[in-house]
Amino acid sequence: MEKMLKVMIADEDPMFKEVCREKLKNSGGYARIEEAVNGEDAMMKIKGSMPDVILLDTWLSRVDSIQIIKAVRAMKNYTPAIILLSLVNNPNCFAEATEAGADYCMLKPLDYDSLTERIERLTRSLRGGTPMTQSVPAKVDMETQVTKVIHQIGVPAHIKGYQYLRTAIMMTIKDTDIINSVTKILYPTVAKQYATTSSRVERAIRHAIEVAWDRGDVETLNSYFGYTVSGGRGKPTNSEFIAMIADNLRLQNKYS
Repeated sequence: MEKMLKVMIADEDPMFKEVCREKLKNSGGYARIEEAVNGEDAMMKIKGSMPDVILLDTWLSRVDSIQIIKAVRAMKNYTPAIILLSLVNNPNCFAEATEAGADYCMLKPLDYDSLTERIERLTRSLRGGTPMTQSVPAKVDMETQVTKVIHQIGVPAHIKGYQYLRTAIMMTIKDTDIINSVTKILYPTVAKQYATTSSRVERAIRHAIEVAWDRGDVETLNSYFGYTVSGGRGKPTNSEFIAMIADNLRLQNKYS
């Protein structure tokens, strides 16, 4: 059965693109596949066709993969699944890509069964939220959803508050009471995880919220913070912002 999601393969190896395209068509059922020959070409085609899934090789000329990820995550009303591909297992590169906004990183040669499964997970919301038949670990699934919400709201992936905010929301989803102990438990726990201080975590999250409020999509913000956006009350507090997103996702997933 053909799947209507648009997939882009951005890679400078013609042989790899040919194999990847055929595997996605034959094994995954993906029929709408576009290719890019370098980073500049990829960026131009992403803006033109806005694919649902971007398979991005680490080493692209003209515009590198990290720049592409950051540029895509800065685009409004567009949250594709981005999977970084690499021949080299470089943890620093993968960490930088994840911080920039990549959803997942995979090593070449690809396991195409794993690739198609990962695409299914990351694009589930685009297909109407239909649950997968495979069991998906709650942590991975929820983290993907939190990441997408943060992108939609307009928090850029390259700022420190992005990571802190995502971690804080995940913690609040798991334990609703923690939001009542923001300064005593939440900030210190996040700070410990990222080897920083509670005050820096608080300031970085506040900055992330301010950036989202200035550049974020009004409809998305309104769906989460309607009374705040339209009521003239200004930006939500850190704890209010975290609590409302966590509560919304928890209710959507009946998370317990």
